[in-house]
Amino acid sequence: ADGEALTFNAELGSIRDFFEGRETPLTLAMGGRLIDLGFDGRMLESEEIAFDGDFNADIPSIRALAAFAGTDMPAGENLERFSAEGALAGQPGSLALTARALQLDDIRASGTLNADVSGARPRLNGALELPTLDVTPYLPEEREGSGSGGGVPPWSEDPIDLAGLNLLDADLRLGVGTLRFRDLEVSDARLRAILSNGRLEAVLENFDLYQGSGSATIVANNRGRTPSFSLDATLDGLDAQPFLTAAAGFDRLQGTGQMRLRATAAGNSQASIMRSVDGNGGFSFADGAIVGINIAETIRNVNSFFSQEDEAAATGEASESDSEQASVGERQSTDFTELGGSFTIADGRITNQDLLMLSPLLRVEGNGWVNLPEQTLDYRLRPRAVASIQGQGGDRDMRGIVVPIRFRGDFNSVSYGVDTEAVGQALLGGAIGNALGVNSSQAASPEDAVRGALLNALGLGGEEDGGETTGADATENTPDDTSQAPQQATEEEEVDPAEQLLRNLLGTRREPEQPPEEEEGPNRR
Repeated sequence: ADGEALTFNAELGSIRDFFEGRETPLTLAMGGRLIDLGFDGRMLESEEIAFDGDFNADIPSIRALAAFAGTDMPAGENLERFSAEGALAGQPGSLALTARALQLDDIRASGTLNADVSGARPRLNGALELPTLDVTPYLPEEREGSGSGGGVPPWSEDPIDLAGLNLLDADLRLGVGTLRFRDLEVSDARLRAILSNGRLEAVLENFDLYQGSGSATIVANNRGRTPSFSLDATLDGLDAQPFLTAAAGFDRLQGTGQMRLRATAAGNSQASIMRSVDGNGGFSFADGAIVGINIAETIRNVNSFFSQEDEAAATGEASESDSEQASVGERQSTDFTELGGSFTIADGRITNQDLLMLSPLLRVEGNGWVNLPEQTLDYRLRPRAVASIQGQGGDRDMRGIVVPIRFRGDFNSVSYGVDTEAVGQALLGGAIGNALGVNSSQAASPEDAVRGALLNALGLGGEEDGGETTGADATENTPDDTSQAPQQATEEEEVDPAEQLLRNLLGTRREPEQPPEEEEGPNRR
């Protein structure tokens, strides 16, 4: 047949018994370079054709067999050898298979499968047990250059074809001892997949994942013109760092915690799906660390910076300290006892407003966003020292002072740093507030408290305006400016005299006026 030599053998115990519907032995065999099949059983007593017996199958190369049948397969080194042995029983419209041993490439399994082909669409019911399943070799290859350097590749615009979901209906159960998906490893996974009229619902009833356990429901729906998807997942007792490293290449968070996520999306490509993601979720971790930045050390550095500024002012020498500094690096970390928050997702944009991290030295609040379609982020942490942090520059008390840290960039290039000018304004504002007898702890920031006191002193309605945010907080949400200096008034705007006085007290720079010419002679000062 097309150049291939095939052998076929069949033996029936009794032709008369076969035609008269009585039980009779039956053996079948097909052999050759491409395939080796065998059946040893019997024809059952029946008015229609029914049989049962043992079977075996061996296909040295699925790809070679597919090419012989005129079917093209995707390039790759997988989908080669297949073998199976077990029991087979059938009657018109149905087939039942019990596989004592199945093997595809390096995947080994056992299970049962019942097929009903009497309806408009075939229906499958079955269960499969696999000690180990590594699906990575069967995933589509990443586009060349898209993931170089281990970074996150751009989302693909290639169409996703879900037409296979409409070919049959199924109710299948899968048990996997160890499941590997790229670098992600799941243990003791129990999956039930229900496929009905183009809608697939996969329920992970239980799985162990990096010291934790969880469940998830995933839906892929191809009933409409555009495929839709949903995910509802919970994880408990998760070891964050190895999980996030394997799942997203993110190794900056350590700790044990919980995660929950509900999300929906629609689209026929990876990119269109990311542009449509909506949902919400939350997380909480305990006894961990943020790797890559030491916030307590950063506050000590800021303390040292202002001590150097004080010393420079006293000696008249210029300080060589940078205006933006943070203790960052692979060996730096910030320990915490609790870390948690919630988030919402709209059109692929993840927004968080309530991050809270607690540690013996720090209280850290955070907010910001992650744009999945554009693969960008902009996030702010507002650490506040809750205990005195001794620094090399002296014992300045940094308690209550916010040291803003901002993270922004794309997924493969995130920059972060500290704005010491904003911290300086907060320190000075607190000192002025104390001098004026203002309780800065009751205001949104020390600058607000000072501004309120000054406005009251000048009779300009400070109590009504006291809630406005000036100084460091006024520009914290400005996307392209991390200086956090108060926003300058335009030439057409009238400048509030109290606000101007506050700017001067806090050292906020404006365009300086030209100083008058110095007098000559003995009156010169």
